[in-house]
Order: sequence, then structure tokens, then C-alpha cells
Amino acid sequence: VDARAADCYDEIRALIAAQPSLDVRWNIPVGASRFDSASEEIAVGNFSADEIADFVYFTALKRVDATAADCYDEILALREALPEETELKWNVALGGESFASTTKELTLPEGTTAGEAGERLAYLPDMRMVDTTNARYDASELAALKEKYPRIRFLYKVTIAGETFRSNTENINIPESAALDLPELISHGNDFSELKIINLGARMLELDDVIAIRKAYGGAEVICRVTVCGKECSTDWTELDLSSRTIEDLAEPEKAIEAMARLKKLYLCDCNIPYETLDEMRSRHDECEIVWRVYLNGIGCRTDADNFCMSKHSNSWGFLPYANAEPIKYCRSMVTLDLGHGNYDRIDFVETMPDLKYLMIVSAPVTTLEPLRNASELYYLEMFFTQVHDLEPILHLPNLKHLNISHLRLDDYTQLFEMTQLERLWWVDSG
Repeated sequence: VDARAADCYDEIRALIAAQPSLDVRWNIPVGASRFDSASEEIAVGNFSADEIADFVYFTALKRVDATAADCYDEILALREALPEETELKWNVALGGESFASTTKELTLPEGTTAGEAGERLAYLPDMRMVDTTNARYDASELAALKEKYPRIRFLYKVTIAGETFRSNTENINIPESAALDLPELISHGNDFSELKIINLGARMLELDDVIAIRKAYGGAEVICRVTVCGKECSTDWTELDLSSRTIEDLAEPEKAIEAMARLKKLYLCDCNIPYETLDEMRSRHDECEIVWRVYLNGIGCRTDADNFCMSKHSNSWGFLPYANAEPIKYCRSMVTLDLGHGNYDRIDFVETMPDLKYLMIVSAPVTTLEPLRNASELYYLEMFFTQVHDLEPILHLPNLKHLNISHLRLDDYTQLFEMTQLERLWWVDSG
């Protein structure tokens, strides 16, 4: 049925409803225009919300051009009603200029009121960034826009201590000659979306103030001077050595970690702090390595050391009971460990050393190798004159290439046949 010459639209709709299989071609009214129901593309002016329902009668519609219309609410409603594959484009007038509906970033023209921007931005669904610098909105107007459109990043100018910065800057540098008001600085934390560094020069600040600024600015680095446990330092240091200071409370060193964004190592050697307390502190700070010194028979070893050899010290032979050897467990970076000729009876302290590669436990009354079961990096093991009788825990360590079991009395020597990974075996006077 060709009804394109007819304007009895209600009757045509009724006919289609009564006979849905009937092919009816007609001119569909949209605003002041009429369009063939078989159209693939149409360009419309303003139309009413009631007319949106008639778009279902277009049988081949692929594109709708609404750039001449400014009935924005109706356009958005049409966008929801159309099939996903049907393209709809429109423009939005803002500040005397026109912006395509697909615009993602724009700069507001000078003179655009906050009210107009607050209304019209709703009709730009793809918008992600709006530069308001030319519009010069006050703080309350900007706050209202940011609250209404959390999906949009608004750019503007911010003045702090007499210095002006764009809100998308990555670095703020406030000269030492400028009068800095900390509450004012902190109050602008939400104004910056991409800030990485706040450089306050050589100003001396309290740790608590630095932490407050960093929190206000989403973790941005603050560069200034601070005092930590009596030591003056810069917050951009990567290492801080507080060794040999009597520290009764770890609150201040922990504040330093929070205040100093680049800090990677904090040395607390010989600060009269129990090992267990320092280990607990280390577990709280993956971002910064806590280093202290442990003592084995009075011989010191820093916890970041990758090697330690007791036999280097002439007074170390013989007396090294387990209680004296155990503190080596805090040295988790250990690669080479020589505790030969001690009288410790177990080696569970190696379980904290995932990178351990070379181990010497010669002439120690050790009875089990169970703590080495997961020592996947172990390459060299020297254990002659120990009390070990079973090699089962180390049989299949993939990287174990060199093994010295001289003077051992094994319960089952056939275990050695399973150690096909070995390249060298010392086996002297083994009964």
C-alpha cells in the first residue's frame, strides 16, 4: 500500500497495527517535515516527544541528522528509542558556539555562564574534559559543575600563595619567597587531577603537615625539609639512615615513610629496638625496606646483606647455639650463608631466605634438612660432619648442583641415585 500522498496519519497507524505483515509506505511526520518510511537517512529539525514513537515505522533507517535541532531533551530521548545500530548526530550550542554530540573535550568560550554550561553539558554524553579557563568561574560555580558532572574533568586556574597554576598541571613549585599558608594549600587538594609533585623548596615542615598535604593531593609527592628523630633531611631522599640513635617510639620513622614519597630504604641499625618490633614494622611497609643489624655472637650482619660468613671472625668458632644463630632469619636477602663450625641443632632460620644459593653448615649437630625442602634456588650445600641421616627433603631441588656429604652416616644411600641434577658430589668416609 502506497499512502505517501495521504495525511490521515492516525488511520495509517491503525492499518499497520491491524495488518502488521502489510507493506505500507507513507510519509512520517517529524516536526515540520515529512519523510518516506523507507528512508535510510533523514535530517530533522525540532520535533516533539510524542513524535518519537513514530520512528518505529521507519523500515530501513540508518542515520538521523538532528544538527539543525535544539530540542535537546527530545534528542536524548530519541537516542534511547532508536536501535543501537542507527546513527544519530546532533550539535549543542554553548557560549555562542556549536559542538558536535561526539565531542570529548572542549574549551568553553569566553562569556559562557555557569548556568548555561551546567544545563548544556548534559546533552554531550561523550564529554570527558572541559576547560573553563576562559569562562572564569568562581569556586562555588566550579564546585557545582564538578558535583553535577563527576564524569567530566574540569580545567581551570588555581591561585596558591600568590602563584597561579592550571588544574591539570603535574608540578607545583611555590618559591621560598612566597608566603605559604598551609590550610590554604591543603584546601586546594581537590582542584588538581594530575598533580605529581608539590615543590616547597627548602621550607622546614612538620612530618604531620607533609602527610596532610600528601593526603589532600591524592598522594602527590611533597618536597621540603623535615626533621626525623633529630636528623634534618629532604623529603626527596631515597634513603634515610637513622642508625645509632636511641629510638623509643617508631611513630616518627613510620611518619617519615609516609611523608617521603621516594624513600626506598630506612636504616635503623643499633637503635636499641627489638628485632621482633622491627620485623613487624617491615611487614607494614612493602614500599620501603627497613634495614637493621642483627648480631650472632656479637658479630653484626645487616638485614639487607646477601652474604655472611662466621668463619671470617676468629672468635666465632665452636660456640654458636641455635638461640644465637636464629637472628640470621631476619636477613631475607641472603644468597651465601656460611655458619660452619657452630653448635646450633636446627636450621629453620633459612626458611625466610628465598634467594639462598650457597649454604655451609659444616660440623653443626643439625639432624634434619626439612627447612630446605622449598629452597628452590639452592645451588651449593656443604654439610659434612653433621648429624643428618636422611636426604629426602633435598632430593629434588632443581638447582642443587654441588653437594658435600662427607663423614655422614645416611640411613639410605640409594637416595643419591634420585639426585640426577647433581654435577659434583663430595662423599668421603661415609661408612
